[in-house]
Amino acid sequence: MPLVLRISGPISTASMSETINFPWHGRFEVREIPPVTWLGLAVVMLGLDYLIGPYVAFPILYVIPVGLAAWYSGLRWALPLAVVLPWIRYGFISLWDQPELFHLPVLNTLIRVTVLVALAVLINRAGRYTRELDREVQILESMLPICAHCKRIRNEDREWEGLEQYFHERGGTRFSHSICPACLQSHYPTYADD
Repeated sequence: MPLVLRISGPISTASMSETINFPWHGRFEVREIPPVTWLGLAVVMLGLDYLIGPYVAFPILYVIPVGLAAWYSGLRWALPLAVVLPWIRYGFISLWDQPELFHLPVLNTLIRVTVLVALAVLINRAGRYTRELDREVQILESMLPICAHCKRIRNEDREWEGLEQYFHERGGTRFSHSICPACLQSHYPTYADD
């Protein structure tokens, strides 16, 4: 069943009748990924970066472990990775015996740290915002638009149908009708005395 998101209010100028169907809903399950996953991924990236050498700009792939850490575990894991990975790469320069000037590798490292920290903060915010929206969508999807007077329910096609029919079509629920004691007293007082 696809996710149906109804947009209204200050987020959008769309009317309540507009819907967005996400075809990927249910294919990508959001689950917790343990920190050892991106720590291991960071070590693999560092190893590949060292093996490739100084001439290929491999550190761009440091975005992957930093991004995963920011999305799933927050800034407490992402920020240390964003700072440590470029400095480890800076340490590789001495192992590669590169005849570069001192200030260029330091400048490159500071730029990488700045970019990775900014990316970690943005990905963390996007992850928090997405989780908040998912919670709101779940709450909104669990609400049924029901008429306060006749108790009919508005279905997905925006048509009003009876309460019994609505639940019978969706879950095979059948109803039996009775009268509660309060309604019996209120609407049929002559029969309530018995």
